[in-house]
Amino acid sequence: MFYFDKKSTHRIYTPWGIAVKKGLIDKGMKQQDLVRALVAKGYNINKIIVSNLLYGICATARVAEIKEISRILDIPFEDK
Repeated sequence: MFYFDKKSTHRIYTPWGIAVKKGLIDKGMKQQDLVRALVAKGYNINKIIVSNLLYGICATARVAEIKEISRILDIPFEDK
């Protein structure tokens, strides 16, 4: 049975999302810097989409962006 409570309303980062946040800190970047880098490479993306990807929302539709983010932040990425 599912109970609706305060805890159930919180979104949780995926393991990849946590790695992205750590990568941003390690490189001294902000999320907006990452968005600018992606837009400069021709991706149609904004801060909201990046935020959703960190939580795993719509990730299957944005695999190319996920690969590029992983490359920019030196996060190991295995394509299956």
